[in-house]
Amino acid sequence: MSGKITGADYLLLLFYLKGKSSEKAEPIEGRTRITKMMFIFNKEIFKKLKLNEFSFEEDLPSFEAYHYGPFSSDVHEQLDLFTNIELLKEETRKFGKVNEWDYDNDLKSLEDMEDNIQEDNNDLLEDNGMTVSVYSLTPMGIEYVENEIIPQLPNQENLIPFLEQFKKQINTTDLNSLLSYVYNKYPEYASKSKIKGKVK
Repeated sequence: MSGKITGADYLLLLFYLKGKSSEKAEPIEGRTRITKMMFIFNKEIFKKLKLNEFSFEEDLPSFEAYHYGPFSSDVHEQLDLFTNIELLKEETRKFGKVNEWDYDNDLKSLEDMEDNIQEDNNDLLEDNGMTVSVYSLTPMGIEYVENEIIPQLPNQENLIPFLEQFKKQINTTDLNSLLSYVYNKYPEYASKSKIKGKVK
């Protein structure tokens, strides 16, 4: 690595850290949650921690307004890449009655979303066969973060606990509340949302 930490590195680092449990590499559930986590990281955490001194802001994932608020094809592509090269592991979990905003967890791109989202998703709300993807670092992913990313982190004694607290908040906040926070604080990214009226 070049000495500058990229947005993809920060994504892997967040997967590596503790969250609500005391174990490192706590999994994160769903692409929607992961996407909103990286959106908040870009908008708030990156500048607050002055990480621009060690990273190029233009290397962070870009976002646009879409059906579920801020959407990033960069984040989805990174998840696919890291899964394909076995730094991340993707597992699926079935869940019962679903919320409409959970539906983009497993969609891979804007095109997939266009193809799969219907104007009326009431049928999805009663579909007990829906699954959500759960992502976690593989042993190789853990080794990569420990050897290639953590040694380059500035001010680790303060940075890592702060990011662990951030991950804990992301993993313990229900998705509706997370979306509500993003929609209310960044309304320009909710302008195309199909669920804006359903998010409290």
